[in-house]
Amino acid sequence: MRSLLQGMLAELGYEPLVAGTSAEGLRAFLSRQDEVQLAILDVQLMGPGGADLYRKLKVLKPGLKVLISSGYDESTALAAFGADRPDGFIQKPYWIDALRDKVADVLGREGSLNRRTDA
Repeated sequence: MRSLLQGMLAELGYEPLVAGTSAEGLRAFLSRQDEVQLAILDVQLMGPGGADLYRKLKVLKPGLKVLISSGYDESTALAAFGADRPDGFIQKPYWIDALRDKVADVLGREGSLNRRTDA
């Protein structure tokens, strides 16, 4: 799924950083934190879950937009977040059009996600 998401984001003109665990995700974020505008997290990340990584990222960069991706329905997937809700949710499986629209909604229509200028 990670490779598929990376490919879809690249096809949409973005330059995603990818990670398989929360620890890898945190390291990737820290390596380019000034450039990262959106994190797409799966609530079933190995190691500490997506909700834990979400909280760490928001402490480091409060304005960071976060999109949760899960095979669970939205209420189940977001239950671990309590009142501190992420900026968006997308249920797996999804097509590239749904991802494009959801990223645009979360970032705002004018937003970019490290988007290449030639795309």
